[in-house]
Amino acid sequence: MLSDPETGRVGYALVSTVEAVELRNPGPFQDLLTGGRVPVPQGGDPVTRLALQREFPSTAEFPVDVDWAAFGSSGSMIGNLAGLLRGLRDAVASVCADDMGQRAWAQIRTLRVEHDAGSPLSVAPVPGGMAVQADLTAALPRALGDELARKISALL
Repeated sequence: MLSDPETGRVGYALVSTVEAVELRNPGPFQDLLTGGRVPVPQGGDPVTRLALQREFPSTAEFPVDVDWAAFGSSGSMIGNLAGLLRGLRDAVASVCADDMGQRAWAQIRTLRVEHDAGSPLSVAPVPGGMAVQADLTAALPRALGDELARKISALL
């Protein structure tokens, strides 16, 4: 689908007939254009590791286990970690929205978060809980909370 911002007219074209596309502002789409190899630029104030440690302490409801030392102070990696942890918190809240989900989640004693270079987002069972792995130097899925909720629900 193509649209003209000046006239508001909309048209359709088959992808097979398109030879070239020019984006005036490709920055917000760099994750899609590079197949996820380049993350979306972080907006707002930079996130620090200390701020994340304060925002995401391990609790009984959210037993997150992060090897903070492994993340150093890399801006893009910490920014992606912040997005992953926030998406994970939203996913857990979604899973625990009813009694059945709360009972299933109560069995989780640890929620390990790990950087795994070159790997796509995954959620796998580990003794006492689950591990969430992703390449935090690359782009994370745009609908991160929903995807995590689906993966967590499938394991519970």
